[in-house]
Amino acid sequence: MNSILDVTGLHKQVSPDLSLPSAAQAWLPVLLGLLIGWMSMRLSVAIYSRQSL
Repeated sequence: MNSILDVTGLHKQVSPDLSLPSAAQAWLPVLLGLLIGWMSMRLSVAIYSRQSL
């Protein structure tokens, strides 16, 4: 989590006049949560199918 915040902070320092860093910082946790949820869903499905065999 620290590396992601560092990347967004560095991006803010590089281009402070653009509105992209704030939008990316707002959408990053949402996309990260979706990715984690999708991966955990796939993992649970794999475990469930492996147990049912």
